[in-house]
Amino acid sequence: MRQHLQVQYDAHGLGPVPEPAGGVSNVGPEHVALSMQPGLFSLLPQVVDAVRLPVVAAGGMADGRTAAAAFMLGASAVQLDTAFLLCEEADVRDAHRAALAEAGDACTVVTDVISGRPCRYIRNKLIDDLESSGLAPLPVPAQQSLTQRLGDSGDRDWTALTSGQSAALARVTKAPSWSSGSPTRQHGAFA
Repeated sequence: MRQHLQVQYDAHGLGPVPEPAGGVSNVGPEHVALSMQPGLFSLLPQVVDAVRLPVVAAGGMADGRTAAAAFMLGASAVQLDTAFLLCEEADVRDAHRAALAEAGDACTVVTDVISGRPCRYIRNKLIDDLESSGLAPLPVPAQQSLTQRLGDSGDRDWTALTSGQSAALARVTKAPSWSSGSPTRQHGAFA
């Protein structure tokens, strides 16, 4: 059973880390209650040292180099999401693919205006207009039921473009086959 680790991180560093009841803990900047925003590679070794369970590193990794760095810092596993959105097998709208293919390092924002819950997206007109409106988003799933239909237009300015911090590292590739051997050694998605 995977649990999201809830810890405090502020100017004094990592606060007390509660030991999850069992299973594996996800850790990453987007899985932690923060008053500051540390990067994954600053946060990860502190959490690994503070818990006795396997830790899954999530957030900010998009290729073999970043996954290897997380393993070197003590992660038991890594979770890559955005890295696979450009795979031909991914069920992603063309507008989303185009935005990811052109993504830069400063193109993402964490906001709750799309779904009603904080999530990282590639900034576009939809986000800018909703944020500048001053209107509070509706609770989940009501807000998303309103914004999701705008993506049917095929216009990336009106599509919810979910993305991770490392969108600029995403590459068009074929999804790895997990049928045999180590995916990190055999498949281009991690090369």
